[in-house]
Amino acid sequence: MIMLKSSNLFIALNAILFIALAFGGGWYEDNQMYIAVLLIVLFGIPHGAVDHILFMENTKTDSRRFYVFYLSLICLILVLWLVFPILSLVFFLLLSAYHFGQSQFIRYSDLPRVSALVIYSSWGVSILSGLSLYNSDELKQILSSSSDMSGLLSVFQPRLLIVVLSISSLCFLLTFAYYKKAFSKRRFVIELLLFAFIHVCFYYHSLLGFSVYFATLHSFQVLKEEYVFLSKRITHFNFRSFLFKLIPYTLLSLVGIVLMLGLSHLEFIPLSKTLLIFMSISALTLPHSMVMENFYLSTINKKS
Repeated sequence: MIMLKSSNLFIALNAILFIALAFGGGWYEDNQMYIAVLLIVLFGIPHGAVDHILFMENTKTDSRRFYVFYLSLICLILVLWLVFPILSLVFFLLLSAYHFGQSQFIRYSDLPRVSALVIYSSWGVSILSGLSLYNSDELKQILSSSSDMSGLLSVFQPRLLIVVLSISSLCFLLTFAYYKKAFSKRRFVIELLLFAFIHVCFYYHSLLGFSVYFATLHSFQVLKEEYVFLSKRITHFNFRSFLFKLIPYTLLSLVGIVLMLGLSHLEFIPLSKTLLIFMSISALTLPHSMVMENFYLSTINKKS
C-alpha cells in the first residue's frame, strides 16, 4: 500500500464521500467527525513520527541536540500563542501553507528557487483560505464557543478571505503557467485539476475535506518519501520496520493529546480544548516543517 499514489487515494476517498453525501443521508452527517479523526490518527500524526530519524540522518546531529532543537521550538511557539495569539495564528497558517505547497511541488526540481517559493506559498494560501471561506460559518461557531478563541475571528473574516483567496489563486495560476515547461504536459494538467478538485472537496465536505487532503495528498505522500529514504539508509529495512519506527511517537502524541484535553476538561489547564488543539498543532508544525525543509533540500532536490 505504501507505493499507492497519494493522488489516487485522495480522489478515491473523496469519490466515496461524494456518494455518501448524495445517498448516505444522516449517516454522512453523523460520521464526519469519526472519519476525520480516523484519518488523522492513521496518517496525519504518523507522518511526523520519524522527524528525529530524518533530522539526525541528514545533519549527522546526535539525539540530544535534536531534542533540544525540537523541544525549544515547541516551547517558543507555545509561549508566543499565550502572548500574541493573533500573530501566532497568522504565522501558523502561513507556515502551514508553505509546508503544504512544498510537499506538493518539491519533486519538480526545474523550478527556479524564488519561483518555487512563490508556487509553494500561493498554492498553500489558496487552499487554506478557500477552506476557511467555504466553512466560515462553521469556523465562526467553533471559535465563538470558546472565550479564549473568539478574539481570533478577525483572521477569518469572509471579506478578507475572499481577497486572500483571489490574490493567492491568481498568483499561483500565473506563476505555475509561466513555468509550465518545468512540468510534463501530463503533470501540468494533473496539478491544475488537483488544485481545482481540492477546492471543490473543501467546499462540499467542509472540514472533513481537509482531513482527507491532509491524510492523503500530504501525509501519505510524506510517509512514502520517508519510507523510500529509510529503505536506502537502513539495512534489511521493510514495511514492518517502518511501522515499528512510526509507532512510538505516534502513540506518544495520541497519549499527549488525550491527557491535554482531559486536563482542560477537568479545568487543570485554564485554556479551552479548541485553543489547546490550535496551539499543539502549531507548536508541532514549526519544527516538523524545518525538519522536512532540510530533508527535501538534502534528498529529493539532490537527486534531481
